[in-house]
Amino acid sequence: ALVVSACGDDDEESGAATATASEPAETATASEPAETATASEPAETATASEPVETATASEPVETAPPSTIGTAVELLDADGDGAVTIGIAAAGPANDGAYYQAVVDAAKQISADQGFNEPIVFDNIQAADAATAMADLAQQGVDVIIVGASEIAEPLPQLVADYPDIFWYCNCGAGFPEDPGLAQSTDDGGEISLTAGYATGLKLQESGGDSVVFIGCCDLGFEKQAFL
Repeated sequence: ALVVSACGDDDEESGAATATASEPAETATASEPAETATASEPAETATASEPVETATASEPVETAPPSTIGTAVELLDADGDGAVTIGIAAAGPANDGAYYQAVVDAAKQISADQGFNEPIVFDNIQAADAATAMADLAQQGVDVIIVGASEIAEPLPQLVADYPDIFWYCNCGAGFPEDPGLAQSTDDGGEISLTAGYATGLKLQESGGDSVVFIGCCDLGFEKQAFL
């Protein structure tokens, strides 16, 4: 057999090392794409400012229209002396604390409030004397005459005709025939009469009676109303 051996000095390097395939050279990888500047955010443009509030024209001040009515004195001053005087014709005492005094007190209060003269009062006028008494009152320079009850109202149509410049007013209870020259107010005595009638019936039951007497004066409206 053929044996072949290779010998050499141990100090000698063995045959030249064969070059191993070198690591492949690192190839430059494609660089990360350069960051490109992005378009900048559009600059904020100044928005149009809110419109400035302009002062609106002030509301026109309401002015009271010229009065076409006039003052109470101008309306009621019958004799043109620049003042108003109320005359009161009362069928009973002016200080009775009830029906007749209520009219007198009201006239005094109205006169004080409106700057009128102190009222002139004729009281305790009887029906038979009413025409004369109220004619006398009308001649006292009064501008208004208040007739305090219907029992003295009978002569009013003639008095209104004789003294048309005076403002005539009647507190005429259940009413008086209408007259264009006379102002009047009425009241409804029905509730009073009903109450009085019921009370009378109770007294009749208590006493065992069966009839009553109704006393009137002059067949006036409120008397008829109460009787019915």
